[in-house]
Amino acid sequence: MSLNIIKKVATFALAGTMILSLAACESTKDSGTEDSSSAQAESTQDVKDNSLGGWEVNNGKLSLEENAEAKAAFEKATEGLTGYEYEPIALLGTQIVSGTNYSILARGKAVVPDAEPSYEIITIYEDLEGNTEVLGMDEVLFDTEDDVPSSENVQIPDPFEGFSTLEQAVKAAGFEMSVPDAPKGYETAIYRVNTGTQMLEVIYSDKDLENEDAVEAYRIRKAIGSDDISGDYNDYSEKTEVSVSDNQVSLKGNDGKVFVATWTSGEFTYAIDIDMDGQGLSGDEVISLVNATK
Repeated sequence: MSLNIIKKVATFALAGTMILSLAACESTKDSGTEDSSSAQAESTQDVKDNSLGGWEVNNGKLSLEENAEAKAAFEKATEGLTGYEYEPIALLGTQIVSGTNYSILARGKAVVPDAEPSYEIITIYEDLEGNTEVLGMDEVLFDTEDDVPSSENVQIPDPFEGFSTLEQAVKAAGFEMSVPDAPKGYETAIYRVNTGTQMLEVIYSDKDLENEDAVEAYRIRKAIGSDDISGDYNDYSEKTEVSVSDNQVSLKGNDGKVFVATWTSGEFTYAIDIDMDGQGLSGDEVISLVNATK
């Protein structure tokens, strides 16, 4: 992709697609900017003035190799995304909130044979403690005659397939799995298989995850290999190693509560991500979960 095209993408993105993401940013991260209805009234002249709703267009060096903080935030936020690979191309702009938002142009491709690549503008949020998350993605489409970019709001590609029962999910994954019973108050069970990596995931929640106010108890993952499949890359202050059924289990958490457990056994790797309405679990409680997960 040429430098001229990237610059067109930067201008178009921050005049159009970033307007769409402002509403989401304001609802989750207090940026102190105008509300979405006001943002939609902004014109592309604001881009020429190097600002749109708090966003600063990157008129300098676009490569992420020359924007180390943006590169680190991108890698950390996308590291847990499975079934899809993203290669960052350019830093389009930044927005200072209670932390920083980064607008990054990336080339994406599903991890399947002969997959066609796409170009996407990915919005990354990094808080003041260095935690990151993907706020949104917009696919960039090109008019092949005029070489003019356009965009279409899309969801993050979902590599998971849902199943009604654990037995169905086990069959799809191609290996057996045993999990602990659901905790009281979190009896809604979601069974999913990552179709790209064959990772099997069981989630216990207080209600269906389609509900915005749903709270997870924990999600349990199993896959072939030895990689960390927890998807949790937060920096916890307490990290310990314990032996459970001859397996070394890594526990991570804060203030005496555990939020992540990872381990390997034979040819499989496991992870348990704990929420419990942000309360976590004690080490003994997590060890019981590990013992019940096979």
